[in-house]
Amino acid sequence: MERAKISQGLLDSVLQFIAMQLLAFVWFKDVWLKGSATFLNGGWDQTFQTFSWLSYDWNALQTGSLPLWDFYTSSGQSHIGEMQPAALYPLVWLFSLVATPGDPWWVNVFIIFHFGIALHFMLLLLRGQGMKILQPSPRPAWSAPFRRAISGNWRRPSI
Repeated sequence: MERAKISQGLLDSVLQFIAMQLLAFVWFKDVWLKGSATFLNGGWDQTFQTFSWLSYDWNALQTGSLPLWDFYTSSGQSHIGEMQPAALYPLVWLFSLVATPGDPWWVNVFIIFHFGIALHFMLLLLRGQGMKILQPSPRPAWSAPFRRAISGNWRRPSI
């Protein structure tokens, strides 16, 4: 009986994760599907840091080497020892299996995937606070994580 509850809870969590990923990818369809928008414009950190670091990591991992040293920053510095490039981050390794280094589309997909992760864990947080997924209201709970992610409103919801 207890094992069945755990299995059902795990299945619910996996389905919720998939649903939140779909929600993120539908919302950002202009970025990954049409290519008419990108996270890599405007000269922000994504352009100069995230894009470069991910491309370097993916290239190194695809060629079978570990990205230990960054030869391109300040005449060389430790790359794997820095927290921000995240060379040991498991999703960087996972994406290196399929991503094309230097392709902005893959960096955009990587960022959207993280929006989906954030939505999933926000929904878990709200469920932990007692919010029901489906409720008769003008603002259903299943949309709360997405509304919060794009609005920046972090007050406790009035249920």
